[in-house]
Amino acid sequence: MQSKLLFIMVEGPDDKNFFTKIVQPKLMNFYSSIKFIEYSGWKFKKRRQFIKAIQAMTAAYLYVSDNDQSPCISDRKQKVTEKIENLEKDRIQIVVEEIESWYLAGLDEDKSKLLHIKYLKRTDKVTKERFRELRPKRLTTNIEFMAEILKAFSIDVAKEKNQSFKYFCEKHLSLGET
Repeated sequence: MQSKLLFIMVEGPDDKNFFTKIVQPKLMNFYSSIKFIEYSGWKFKKRRQFIKAIQAMTAAYLYVSDNDQSPCISDRKQKVTEKIENLEKDRIQIVVEEIESWYLAGLDEDKSKLLHIKYLKRTDKVTKERFRELRPKRLTTNIEFMAEILKAFSIDVAKEKNQSFKYFCEKHLSLGET
């Protein structure tokens, strides 16, 4: 195992929960420590300063952002780097469309039936609003719904159902490099 520190910068608690439960166990083979940073309340100046500090430490980092209705991933990365100039484009991971799409991607047909939700063959276009619509009535919050999904989550299924998750896995989980 490498004795290297990895910072994963995520928008908020739902992203952090997903990365903690699904991604971190895979990356622990490559990093001695993984720190999650929630940046949603931070001004861009603070994000720039934090990234500069990480770079000075020579630690690895990954900056995760939703697509936010950009026409393509390149456009979204460009918008992010315009606001955070010192952020390297190859350190940016765009989630299409939002993290909720990655959650739902991990459910196969049987697991969807067990959770009493409509099975989705593709989740690339799922938004927070669509996610809420799919939540079973017995689960009163998205947090409960997400927790149930993570119990049944399959990385292999998710790679088949969401292109940005597949890209993330191929780039980061197979090599452990960020």
